[in-house]
Amino acid sequence: MHQVHCNIFDVMKITAYMLIAAVLLLSSNPCLGQNTVEISKPRLSVQGNRVLIAYDILNSKSTELFSIRIEITNSANEVIPARSLSGDIGNEVSGGFNKKILWSIEADSIFLDE
Repeated sequence: MHQVHCNIFDVMKITAYMLIAAVLLLSSNPCLGQNTVEISKPRLSVQGNRVLIAYDILNSKSTELFSIRIEITNSANEVIPARSLSGDIGNEVSGGFNKKILWSIEADSIFLDE
């Protein structure tokens, strides 16, 4: 496994390139609702060797479940292999606000150049 070096500005540009895809998996009435579910613009913060990605699932109910995936790229639009993710990601994420994904960049051999 090789190491990837990014500067802090590349990581902060993730917001512009990050794709959070929400796909409705389970809902009590999937055909009856007319609301369009949306993902808010991701909010990033760097905390030591971790990146916190905060977002909201708008126009959703906490009883609805979604599948959340992200793709992270650097400023050159190259995909960064993010595997050390935890939090509100994957299958069966409930709808609503204050969702958080924590990315341990050091565990993925990503090192920030200040």
